[in-house]
Amino acid sequence: MVDIKQSIIAAGGRYIQLPQYKGGQGNTWGNLTIPSPYEIESSQSYPIGTLFVCGEDRYRYVQAGNTCTAGRLLVGYNAFGTATSGDGTTRETGTIAAAATDGDTTITCTDQGSTTPENVFAGGFCTIYWEFLVRRIESNTAESAAGTFVLTLTDPIDQDIDAASVVSCYRDIFADVRYLTSGVQALHGSGCCVSIKTITDAYYGWGQTGGIAGIAGTDNVGAGDDEIGLYNLSGAVYFRSGVHASNNYPTYQYVGYIAGYTGHTGEDFPGALIPVKLCLGE
Repeated sequence: MVDIKQSIIAAGGRYIQLPQYKGGQGNTWGNLTIPSPYEIESSQSYPIGTLFVCGEDRYRYVQAGNTCTAGRLLVGYNAFGTATSGDGTTRETGTIAAAATDGDTTITCTDQGSTTPENVFAGGFCTIYWEFLVRRIESNTAESAAGTFVLTLTDPIDQDIDAASVVSCYRDIFADVRYLTSGVQALHGSGCCVSIKTITDAYYGWGQTGGIAGIAGTDNVGAGDDEIGLYNLSGAVYFRSGVHASNNYPTYQYVGYIAGYTGHTGEDFPGALIPVKLCLGE
């Protein structure tokens, strides 16, 4: 673990908070310059996942995995894990190559996919089945000739792990954010932030996680007098009727609620741009 000490000093209600140390972030550690949340850049300036607080609004520093259109809910692509590929595009599920003991901060895993690049899981997390453990990943080695790679955890395990256990490794949710619009990806992707400006594929920027954001809407959001809670539908927000009915309970992710009062009878928002009070866990 790398011990990075930081003093939080707000300037005009704005400050930067560094995340836990994660490998592969280059010389971005220690950058506490107050940014503009609308700045898009081709080179990385902050550690992935850096928190920027601007009054009541909150942002995370992200890298785009495709073109992230402005005003859309973005998903952390790591969470959509349908394959066992080790190339970092989804997740890696493997067996433990060497037993670990209580107090260890490293786990050696057998690669089940093609190639595991160095630090592809840095800042992410792993689940260890049978022991029911979840740990943050500080860094990982590249796959060796033996088909193994080593995870370094931010905190030690608190029980022994044997070779019968299974480890699933997931990327940092902010390391590959995407605007998904088709198929099961769009229906089941878990939103982690909102793009307030279009972020070009592979570029870096700030995804909003808290406060008031403008998100594209569907289904005449705001037209009904009871349309308050909003859910994710392919990166847009919409109102789902019958949310309290047992046979029609919403299966889509809750995003937040309408931030603007629409009057007693309800009213559509101009241009279907919905002011949303975000509830994305930040």
